Amino acid sequence: MSKKILITLTKKEKETIDKKLVKPLEKKGYEVIVVYENAALSEEKIIEKIKDVDGYIVGLEKVTEKVLNSASNLKVVCKFGVGTDNIDKKSAAEKNVRVTNCPGLNSNSVAELVLGIIFCLSRDITFLDNKMKDDLWISSMGTEVTGKKLGIIGLGNIGKCLVKIIQGLNMDVMVYDLFKDEEFAEKYNLEYVELEKIIKESDFISLHIPINKATRDLISENELKAMKKNAFLINTARGGVVNEEALLKAIEDKEIAGAALDAFINEPPVGSALVKHERVIALPHIGAATYEATERIAQYSMQNVVNVIEGKEPLSEVK
Repeated sequence: MSKKILITLTKKEKETIDKKLVKPLEKKGYEVIVVYENAALSEEKIIEKIKDVDGYIVGLEKVTEKVLNSASNLKVVCKFGVGTDNIDKKSAAEKNVRVTNCPGLNSNSVAELVLGIIFCLSRDITFLDNKMKDDLWISSMGTEVTGKKLGIIGLGNIGKCLVKIIQGLNMDVMVYDLFKDEEFAEKYNLEYVELEKIIKESDFISLHIPINKATRDLISENELKAMKKNAFLINTARGGVVNEEALLKAIEDKEIAGAALDAFINEPPVGSALVKHERVIALPHIGAATYEATERIAQYSMQNVVNVIEGKEPLSEVK
């Protein structure tokens, strides 16, 4: 009897996933159950699909204790990406289910998105484009990025990739991270500083941290009030690291110039006043959504899941 693997990802990934993940798994003799939706599946729908599968490659769906309890044959869950905050790792460990991820493979895609966002914010590109589409010929003054202060909160794979690709912009880069890579900092002329300094002095703040007890609401009312009036906040990390109510109030009160968000507490953020605000660039969690990153992650996630099912060690495990 062939082993079963469940895959739940978004419709935009279908072409690459069918070619680079589903077909190779089927060639290896696996039965593949794949579900493509625009938004994360509900707990009930996951339970319906996961009952007798051996491996699960998951996107943004929440792999809860209830989901894990319904999967009697499950041996491994692989996050199609890096952050495993949507997986109940404690319950997985209790059921001897290995939790794996795909670190570093989407870093360039996310960093490039941040670079694009910086230019959009500095020159009002999306705002003015929307006005043009409404037949309004409205201009505005922007700001050059060269020489501005960029504060990076979280210098992991994505943060480091961002540092590398902005080298030609001559930005003054400050970084905050609990774990300091002094060799990298010296090579790229970075300054490790306290979080408070980044908040107070940066023209652009870019978040690259996981969501956990320590980082939830890391940027909230006090931090937003401490930012420069002409500063921009960029979150391509996880919903919840920024307090969305406080951010909306800060933008409405002109405490900061604007924000760009690629992650929200609730996804999709239906009815969100923050999403609809003209000083906010809102994106549907597309940081890793490039053909190149998707192909790299597809191959890596396949190896993670196959390795565990076949009794080998995964390429990357999260505990």
